[in-house]
Parts: sequence; structure tokens; C-alpha cells
Amino acid sequence: MSVYDEKIAEFYNNQSLNEKQENLDEEDKKKKSFLDELRSIKEDIDEIKNKYVVKLELKPIEKLTESQLLKNAEEQVGQVYAQKIDDLTKSSTEKIDKINAESQQATKKAETQKKQLEQSYEQLDKKASNDAIKKGVQRSSIFSEKIKNLSKNKIQELLNVDNQVADTLYKNNTEIKKLEEEYKKSIANLETAKAVAVKEKLDDLISKQDKKIIETINYNNSLKKEEERQNQELENLYSLEGKAKVDELETNMLTKALSYFFSIPKNQALKELEEPEMKELLGDYQAVVSRYLKVQ
Repeated sequence: MSVYDEKIAEFYNNQSLNEKQENLDEEDKKKKSFLDELRSIKEDIDEIKNKYVVKLELKPIEKLTESQLLKNAEEQVGQVYAQKIDDLTKSSTEKIDKINAESQQATKKAETQKKQLEQSYEQLDKKASNDAIKKGVQRSSIFSEKIKNLSKNKIQELLNVDNQVADTLYKNNTEIKKLEEEYKKSIANLETAKAVAVKEKLDDLISKQDKKIIETINYNNSLKKEEERQNQELENLYSLEGKAKVDELETNMLTKALSYFFSIPKNQALKELEEPEMKELLGDYQAVVSRYLKVQ
């Protein structure tokens, strides 16, 4: 084959391909136009039908689980009892702190008293020694007895101070232990009362929720009855007004569908009929068109 012959063959091949492409483009345009028509008819049908249907909005049934209700009960009751526990803790702490402050003050006072006693008896010892030296009796039994009595009195007075502060500390510590026991007991009583209050609150929340659910169900049932009544009236009105318009549109749809599918190859038509959008748009008429095609 010459170069000239090859060019002629290439020209005719390209022309054939172009013609095929043009045919495909034309088929796509035809199908797109048909689908647009179906969509438009379907929208008109839905618009008419929707005019004769009413859908009343039901109230949602709100129901919490028992664990959720328990959490709510604990939060509500907990706030009250948390304040009671805080007040009790604050009161108990203040009392104990006051007693501890008294104990510290008593201890400090005793230390001061003992220091003063030590100083006083030291001065008495010095005075007794000086007097004895002046009188020249520092080695006498009288002086020794006097020093002995001073030491004895000093020890007794120091012991009295120690006993006094010990009594005070013992009394205060006993009072603190009593307050701590009372605090523990009061806290235990509050925890018990809180548990009872939580149970009562939970029962109350469950009761209120059940009552609200029953009210909602009754309301929704009455709404459904009203919806049925209105739809029955609209259905009768649809039979008088809308049905004829819908029938006309559906007939037009069937006519256009038959016209389109009989204008293309049978295998292609049957294949396109199975496409999801085509099924949705044609609805029951999809099976009708398919049956007509198969018998041809």
C-alpha cells in the first residue's frame, strides 16, 4: 500500500470514529433530556401529593436511665449535704483550735511561772546566804534548815505549776477527743441521712419522669388521631382534586418513557431501565415499560 493509500484509509477511519463519537454524544444528550423531563414530572407529582398529606410533629420521649437519674439525685442532694458537712467541719475545727490555743497559752504561762519561781527562790537563797554571812552563822544548822526549806518549797511550787498545767492539758485533750468523736458521729449521721435523701430524690425523679412519659405518650396518641383525621379529609379532597392531575402527569410520564425506550436499542433500553435513578423516577412504571419491551 502506498503512502497515498494509507492517508486515505486514515482519513476514512478518523471520519468513522468522529461519526461514532457524535452518535454517542447525541445519545447522551437524548438520555439527559429524557431524565430531566422525568425529574420535572416527578417533582410536580410529589408537590401535588404533598399538598394532600399532613405530618404532625410528635413530641420526643425523653427517658434517662436509672444510673443517669441516680447521678442527678446525688448531685442535687450532694450540694445540700456538702454544705452541711462543711459547716460541721468548720464548727468542730474552730472549737478544737480554740482548745489547742488555750493549751498552748497554759503551757506558756506555766513556763513563765516556773521561770519566775526559779528567779524568786534564787534571790531568796542569796538573801539567806548574805544574812547568814553577816551574822556569821552560814555553817549553822539553822541556816542549813532554812536553805533546805527554801529548796523544798521551791520544788513544791514548781510541782504545783506542773500539776496545774497537766490538769489543764488533760482536760483540754479529753474535750478534744470528745469533740472528735462527736464530729465522727455527726458525719456518719449526715452520710446516712444523705443516702436516705438520695433514695427519696431518685424515687421522686423516677416518678416525675414516668408521669411525663405517660403525658407525652397520651399527647402523641391524640396527635396521631388528629393526623389520621386530617389525612382522611385530605385523602377525600385528593380524590376530588389532585388525583386527576397526578394521573395526567403519570400518563405523560409513561408516554415519554415508552417513546424514549422504544427509540433506542432494546438491550440498551433494558439495561438503562435497571439504573437506580431510572427505577426511582419511574416507580411502578419501570416494570410496565420493561414488560412492554420484552414482549416486542
